[in-house]
Amino acid sequence: RSQVCAMVLIDQTESGFASALVGFLAPFLNGAPASEESLTKGPGAELAKLSAKLGDAAEAEGALRALVAALGKHTADLPADDMIAAYALMWEVINTHTPADKPALALEFAKQMATCIEAKPEDRPAARLSVLTMLYDRVGKASPPWRYELLLPLVAFATASGQAASLPQPTDLQHWLGAWGCDRAKRLAAYAACADCALKLSGEAAAQHWLLLLLIDMEGASAAELAVLKPRALAALAAALRSPTEFVLDSLAALPAVQQLAADAKHADAHKLLAIFAAGSLAEFDALVKAKPGVLAGLQLEPAAARRKMQLLTLISLARLADGKEIGFDKVGSECDVPADEAEELVLDAIAAGLMDARIDELRRVVRVGRCIHRQFGPAEWRALHDKLGEWKVTMQSMLEVVGTAPVAL
Repeated sequence: RSQVCAMVLIDQTESGFASALVGFLAPFLNGAPASEESLTKGPGAELAKLSAKLGDAAEAEGALRALVAALGKHTADLPADDMIAAYALMWEVINTHTPADKPALALEFAKQMATCIEAKPEDRPAARLSVLTMLYDRVGKASPPWRYELLLPLVAFATASGQAASLPQPTDLQHWLGAWGCDRAKRLAAYAACADCALKLSGEAAAQHWLLLLLIDMEGASAAELAVLKPRALAALAAALRSPTEFVLDSLAALPAVQQLAADAKHADAHKLLAIFAAGSLAEFDALVKAKPGVLAGLQLEPAAARRKMQLLTLISLARLADGKEIGFDKVGSECDVPADEAEELVLDAIAAGLMDARIDELRRVVRVGRCIHRQFGPAEWRALHDKLGEWKVTMQSMLEVVGTAPVAL
């Protein structure tokens, strides 16, 4: 740890970084305490010779390769704090000695170091993750698009070492990939890696955000490109249906990567089920389950939970048709296939899930819905919104006219 503290005092020049790296690593390579001798004998002396070559343009590249290889070979020998410090110094040596006519070598060396760190996720994972994060940050300062090349090793290490907190937020990564100028193949690789990491470490709900980004990015893709993503599309479909909080499914159903499942005999029933959850009725759900008994099990759906979700969605459709008018418990019971005396419980479940706001009159056995979600938002819904905004505009204009003509009290 004393070596780590001493590094903040090193000569911040090209030769200073290299000398500090050599002096820092030599004792570990020689297996002896730090001393002048460690720089003149054994592996430490070899590093010192390599360091001396960095000033020679003809030999700098070879010397850098050898230094990176030496660091990687002895990474396991370094204490955690010293590992982080040594890699930080190595990057500074690379950044200051990479030949000006070969700037991409700096990225190559950074990737080589990342590969070394990534190789042993079980060995002091927090320290190794810190090194990868440092490299990701430093290469980005040299050239922002280079960060992509360090992102995938970082995510792979997070997956292997169980450190889900290191994943970026989906919307942040979406922005960064655009800023870095990544093509679709690179974007899909990043989303897929993050989805796999989230699924393994945080569960299905966390992975769903990444899967949706991946599937949305396939807009305009060819049939052959979409076909490759059938397993991902099916996974997103199943996760959405299993989710106890995901009720608006029309956007997922409209994605080309998901729509292709309808034409696949193996997955057509799963697609039909999604279409019913997106816009269909409980009667349609029951009919499909009766005709295709294995459809729920194929998607790992628990029958009672799936049917309850469909009852809630049917209640939403009923509430939208009522358009603010009262709905009797008997009507709720018949449409949602629950006993009339359990209709209130269904309404309360919908309120608790945030699907609607409603007032229940237990004496009169009616419910008046003030607000509820849209199961789908297509042309008809846009027209209704346009009409309501028009009514609101007229109302506001009338109010302004009244205010404008009202006498001023003195």
